[in-house]
Amino acid sequence: MVQPGSITQANPNGKLSDLIRRHDWSSTPLGPISSWSPSLRTTVDLMLATQAQIVMFCGPQFVALYNDAYAPSIGEKHPHALGRPGHEYWAELWDDLGPLLRGVVDSGETFAAKDRPFYIERSGYGETVYFDISYSPVRGTDGSVEAVLCIVAETTDRVRATQILADNEERQALLLKLSDALRQVDDAVEIQRVAATTLGEHLGTNRVFYGEVSDDGEKVMIHNDYVSGFASVSGLHTMSSYDNNVRDKWHRGEIAAADDVDADPELSERQRAAFAAVNVRAWMGIPLVKAGRLVAILGLGHAEPRRWSHREISLVGEVAERTWSAVERAKSDARLRESEKRFRALVSASSDVVYRMSPDWQEMRQLDGRGFLSDVEGPTVRWLDEYIFSDDQPAIMAEVKRAIAARDTYELEHRVRQADGTEGWTFSRAIPIVDESGAITEWFGMAADVTTAKRIRDQQRLLNNELSHRIKNLFAMVQAISLQTLRAIKERGEVRTLQERLQALSGVHDILLRNNWIEASVNDVVAAALDALGAAERVAVSGPQVTIGSKAALSMTLLLHELGTNAVKYGALSTPPGRIELRWTVEAGDGIDQFNLHWVESDGPPIEAPPAKGGFGTRLLSTGLTGTGGMTLDYKRDGLAATFVAPLREMLWTN
Repeated sequence: MVQPGSITQANPNGKLSDLIRRHDWSSTPLGPISSWSPSLRTTVDLMLATQAQIVMFCGPQFVALYNDAYAPSIGEKHPHALGRPGHEYWAELWDDLGPLLRGVVDSGETFAAKDRPFYIERSGYGETVYFDISYSPVRGTDGSVEAVLCIVAETTDRVRATQILADNEERQALLLKLSDALRQVDDAVEIQRVAATTLGEHLGTNRVFYGEVSDDGEKVMIHNDYVSGFASVSGLHTMSSYDNNVRDKWHRGEIAAADDVDADPELSERQRAAFAAVNVRAWMGIPLVKAGRLVAILGLGHAEPRRWSHREISLVGEVAERTWSAVERAKSDARLRESEKRFRALVSASSDVVYRMSPDWQEMRQLDGRGFLSDVEGPTVRWLDEYIFSDDQPAIMAEVKRAIAARDTYELEHRVRQADGTEGWTFSRAIPIVDESGAITEWFGMAADVTTAKRIRDQQRLLNNELSHRIKNLFAMVQAISLQTLRAIKERGEVRTLQERLQALSGVHDILLRNNWIEASVNDVVAAALDALGAAERVAVSGPQVTIGSKAALSMTLLLHELGTNAVKYGALSTPPGRIELRWTVEAGDGIDQFNLHWVESDGPPIEAPPAKGGFGTRLLSTGLTGTGGMTLDYKRDGLAATFVAPLREMLWTN
């Protein structure tokens, strides 16, 4: 019989009270409840009555008792663990838990810890969980420790959230480090080495390689790889050296990986032997499939079994994509450089006109007009009146004087009098030839007949003006249709955002139109964006004269619009004292100039924490200046500080 005031009375509505009441304790090492010491019964009564998560391990075999609050923390172990020795249902962590409990029994002292990790199998799989714990001795009437009272509070969600934040910061640090490193390299093979080394050192793994797959998909070329303690595997390899199922995964764009090669049932003995030959026990292969074709593989190998976390797999995947992009850009740039070299040779061999001028341009020493202009066989000082219309002479001589003063290239498109006396147009370019002392000895120039092209451009300008008018009408129609289509939406903020973005695109259209949709001045793009905000006087603007391509102009317009709109709604421009500093710079690198755009808000509403999640605007900002990233956002308390970087050559791209 259970005495009044005993365990069954502690929490009559609790499930564990009922389980304990009905449990056959005489068959357990603790014996029937009536044989328990008063202190043990009292402690169990208190445990069942409290809302805290408590488990008790009693007697020499640490028999488990726990309350309703604790039961969910052991998942599928409940209710079978009740009344059983701890080593039976906490077997997977007993090597960790057992010594803790014995330490409390032997010392008689309380053990406490914050965010203590435990490996537990409570939901059909193993996982590491975290608890704040306090393990205290429960003493019997003779003063001996007869149980350990464990008061716990699971902190797994908080610890994992903290870890995720730290992982994200570490991830961004690595990607920034990789971006910085790749910006210094313009050779495709060197990019592969830098990426492999950066990733290998970050993950602490033994092998990393970037392999390019041949067009027929049969071979993989590893130009060089990162290794730590083992021999390189660089060279040409065959895809047939991998299992069929591995190759099939890669061609489908799926990751192939194993935490332990020897324990992976999907790998053949031949594949295991191949991995063993290069000291690999854990491996990962990230495929890069472009336009439906496997083009490259980023592979990792580790000498010991290793559990690849989702975070690591995701990180490797992003590094693979960035490496591929950098490699392809480097190859494209190399092809462009070679093309430019061939083009220069072609221009030199086939220019319409070649001429030589005296150092001060007073005398034309030679001109081979190629039928476009009259030839000059010997020096003449009458060249200006002979070839240039009087109305154009001041502009041409102004450019000549500038080039002479700067010892710079003379370059100008202007009218000329053709060999038949009619008006024509030429694009003329001349470079100074200097002696050992640096003095100009003469100018060597080339000029092309652009008469037809000029007429076509004039016609195109007329067409563009008409097209601009029609596009403006089209923008207006799109805005009107969007308003009508979205009129049922109650939340008008999203509709206004769409309208404002269309207006921003309409504004940059006018700028680009002036330059045939090829380029635009950064100053013009910034001015248009600030005018649209209606708060230009509160933005301090500074930066050099920079001309960018149409693609960057469109991206920058949308980016500035997003920053400005957010500043008006939530940031510095939402309060009277708020200010914004907007500046851009061009920094010379090792062969690669970099464009930097800085947006710094101050004296706005205090920022308590970064936004919880981002929408389309945040994703738009993350694409950066050229659609390839290069963005950092720092939510300081007194205002947002945003920095966008891109290679200057990418800023010159057109759509």
